[in-house]
Amino acid sequence: MKLQKIGEKLQGKYALYYLCFLALNYIEYLCANKAGNVWKTAANCTGLVIMVIVFSQLPIRQFLKPVYYGYTVLCMAAIGLIYLHWRQHIGEYCFGQMATAVMNVWWLGMAVPWFFRKVIEEKTLKLRIGALGWTWILFAVWSVISVAGRWWPVWYLLMFGTFYLTRFSREDKEALTRAMVDGTIASFFILQTFAYLFRPYDRTRYHGAFVNSNMMALYYLIIYCMVLVKLHLLHAKGAKWGWKLFYGVGAAGLLGFQFLTICRTSWVCSIVITLYYGWTVLHRTWGEKIRKVVLRGCALGLSAVVLFPVVFWTVRWLPTIHPHPIWHPGEWQTDSVFSWDPPDSEKYVEMDEFLEDALGRIVNVLKLLQSRNPFVLHAYARAEDVIPEPDYDWQRSSLTVRKVFFQTYWEHATWLGHPEEDGHYVFGESGVYMWHSQNLWIQMVYYFGYPAGILVFLMLALSLWKALKKAGTLREDSYAILPIIIWLVYFMFGLVEVVWNPGQLIFTYVFLVMHPQLAGEIQGGAEALPERAGTEARERE
Repeated sequence: MKLQKIGEKLQGKYALYYLCFLALNYIEYLCANKAGNVWKTAANCTGLVIMVIVFSQLPIRQFLKPVYYGYTVLCMAAIGLIYLHWRQHIGEYCFGQMATAVMNVWWLGMAVPWFFRKVIEEKTLKLRIGALGWTWILFAVWSVISVAGRWWPVWYLLMFGTFYLTRFSREDKEALTRAMVDGTIASFFILQTFAYLFRPYDRTRYHGAFVNSNMMALYYLIIYCMVLVKLHLLHAKGAKWGWKLFYGVGAAGLLGFQFLTICRTSWVCSIVITLYYGWTVLHRTWGEKIRKVVLRGCALGLSAVVLFPVVFWTVRWLPTIHPHPIWHPGEWQTDSVFSWDPPDSEKYVEMDEFLEDALGRIVNVLKLLQSRNPFVLHAYARAEDVIPEPDYDWQRSSLTVRKVFFQTYWEHATWLGHPEEDGHYVFGESGVYMWHSQNLWIQMVYYFGYPAGILVFLMLALSLWKALKKAGTLREDSYAILPIIIWLVYFMFGLVEVVWNPGQLIFTYVFLVMHPQLAGEIQGGAEALPERAGTEARERE
């Protein structure tokens, strides 16, 4: 009977967390594709999802008091006043962004004082900040001192600080991590179905459901990692071979999707993560011999090659069954596929055209890039943002392009950072436009100043070290592979791509997996908080 109750509770929390991760994936879609009024609102909704996870472990009855009722009414009134002001100043700011900001203030205004009482006054909850925690606190403080005007470091400190103080039982911890894996994989099927229905393949670099092929590649990479984790979990639980085959084929297919994006960063990341997975999981945890690990890797690679024509066929032909293209803002072009174009229209990308471009980029990675340079945008900027052209052929390869981007933002970095309106540069002669440095560390230095760069470097190093240590406990905890795989994706992709925007899935996940119970700082699972335990006891009676 007791096991049955645990199963019911686990299933209930699992379903809740599953929906939370579906929501985080939808936020990723909105932030990657929609206009500013939508993605800014969606990014703030990240906090509302974290709120659901945190309050799922808190005694809700303690918040059903007059003081909280009054506080809630004040927040609702604030939203109403913002709406009235916005109606008189439409276009000056985003109402959805401001309303969701107040909602975040609302729940943090209840959660933070509650945890403060438990830690400081009642001392029923231990606070373990550690070197990583102090580094993050200093970074948040410096972000306020700097001239950046970006408040997300403080928001993330409070939001994920409450999440890190939340203690999960062993059952709820498993429900959270399992929902993270399963919900992310399920989201892939939803988004890819949308792409099959409404996103014709008319650009060589496959965009899928996203407006940017690199961000689509990053999303496929995240799904690939989750599938690898799922395979490990199935093996640990002794699952039947049918499910293992299903996810194994899925992993091979995801490599094909990544290949379609022609994002070399994701290719390299996939290779590194697959090698790490083979050594850490297959060899050191499962105990397989190196020869068998190599054979498994060859089987995965061969399966990816065999399945690639199938993957290509689906993205090429499924959108033509009932053509109804949906374009994201700024995406429409005169040579785009329209609903009246026949399935064999020359606007669609064919296999030979794709292979010519993809293989050409591999062969000529250090040579002159083709006219469809994936790293360069041509536009016009404000006069004060125009900078001199480098005195050498800097567009001859992706490496030299990256070097110029890195160098430009590093040379313009200061001690106190830059305000939000800064950071867009255009070269006077070529008209090449730069939105950002395309490097996580350099961008943080540019945003918040040199001291922030030191703190970010320390945070990255400490986080990677903790994730590596946690990966050493795979025999005791099957989910221990999750933090290091997420951090490897974040770190490697962040070397040359955008991974620092609030609302981005990978940015949210790196904070989620650093929860003390997930990162191994608190061994096993925590028992329910005393107040919640008492509440559950009364419910059982």
